[in-house]
Amino acid sequence: MVFSSLILTALCASAAGSTALDAYSAFRVVHRSGQTVAEDAVGFAERRRIFEQRRAEVDHHNSLGLSWKAAVNRFADFTDDELSRNLGLRPSSGSSEASPVPHAKASFLEVRSVDVDLPDEVDWVAHTPLSSNMLRDQGQCGSCWAVAAVSAIEMHAELNTGKVSKLSTDQVIDCAPNPDHCGGTGGCQGSTSPLAMDYVKEHGLALLEEYPGDSTHSECKDVSATKKAHIGDWTLVKVNKLQALMNAVANKGPVLVSVQGNTWFDYDSGVYAGCDENAIIGHSVVLVGYGIDAETGLRFWRIRNSWGLSWGEKGYMRLLRHDQEDTHCGTDDQPLLGFGCEADPSPIKVCGMCGLLSHPSHPNDVTIDV
Repeated sequence: MVFSSLILTALCASAAGSTALDAYSAFRVVHRSGQTVAEDAVGFAERRRIFEQRRAEVDHHNSLGLSWKAAVNRFADFTDDELSRNLGLRPSSGSSEASPVPHAKASFLEVRSVDVDLPDEVDWVAHTPLSSNMLRDQGQCGSCWAVAAVSAIEMHAELNTGKVSKLSTDQVIDCAPNPDHCGGTGGCQGSTSPLAMDYVKEHGLALLEEYPGDSTHSECKDVSATKKAHIGDWTLVKVNKLQALMNAVANKGPVLVSVQGNTWFDYDSGVYAGCDENAIIGHSVVLVGYGIDAETGLRFWRIRNSWGLSWGEKGYMRLLRHDQEDTHCGTDDQPLLGFGCEADPSPIKVCGMCGLLSHPSHPNDVTIDV
């Protein structure tokens, strides 16, 4: 059972005068009610130790008065390995080499920076009220690449056709090939959203009820599923260019972006600014707009994540948006953890908070037959 972080905060507050054991027991009532201690390979004592450390970190962060708040949420007693499974761009188990710019094929269009007036705020959630609420929790499957791609396709379908149906992420996880091991080895072991769009372009995408999938992801069954959603192609937005990405979001719709997400687990609300310039890309999400925070005046990007409705701002978050080119750029020196393919291990340039500008793309000509 999953409750909001507000409920958890109340529970923890009520236990302030009790022992650490009581506080963690209260946490388990909220987040591990279906799991006995005997079923947990990690062990009660170790999870309690992790919980206490994370709770102290949250309290310290929130005492600093920064632009965003942290929360003691369902991730508070996860091991580092368990947290990493809630991402989805990860290294392959084979070669240690990676290509710094996979998928940059000449046939793909590039949204170039142009000198145009852009709106101060863009919010595609407001224009896709149905698909924007079809939030998913990827769980312990490293499938953010597939969840993000399918979520973006659903939103574009609603924008283009007014039709809304929940599409099958399991079909993409099970069936999208990853022969060059880009971002992982495929399935729950990681891949990239452009590879997901390549697959949908070629094969189409079934509704959820037509391809419900299972927890094993061991077999592709797309031959027997009726494909209802289609894309004509996808666009690679010019990398590490602020203006190009803003143009794409404002004029094309939701955009898929790759980011450093391994520091987001305790995010609760506000404008997140917790990534250094040297970001290690390892997560795929949907960029749904941008704006200016009314209280602080901070510019932000709005992100749709794949960790369920109870995380962050009802499944969404805001990242600090810099208003000048090349003002938050660094190096990703571990490209195998993200977009890299087996070819060249050279470090890559990443720009924007959490590297958000480094690999943007979006689907084109989305249709749905319902």
